[in-house]
Amino acid sequence: MGLLNSSRCNNKEQGIETPIKRVLIKAIPAHYIKVPQVKDTLVKCLGWSVGCKDGCGAMLPVSSLEYIQTHWYTEPYSCSGGDYWNMGEGQFICTACGTKNSLYERPAVEALKCKFKNVKDDYTRH
Repeated sequence: MGLLNSSRCNNKEQGIETPIKRVLIKAIPAHYIKVPQVKDTLVKCLGWSVGCKDGCGAMLPVSSLEYIQTHWYTEPYSCSGGDYWNMGEGQFICTACGTKNSLYERPAVEALKCKFKNVKDDYTRH
């Protein structure tokens, strides 16, 4: 079984791989065809920034990771300007080494948000 990249997420530098499992099904007696069966998408632990050496390189199934959606705070201004929260970058914690992975430079991984095990909102003020 080989690893192939999904055509929609052909971003190897962002650390995405979608393994394909090939199975045989019986179509007509004595004739078999191969049907690809997509397995869980894998995301690589690259660490805080693409190209940095702080990630362990482990390939992790997206469905086992928690997506952390950060938010940043805007303080009130003038007499009528209220305070509010803005949506920030996505992050996940590597289950192999514990490194926080920033997804600011990895939009293809951010696009997989709905495939993560769950989404946790982080409203931390800095």
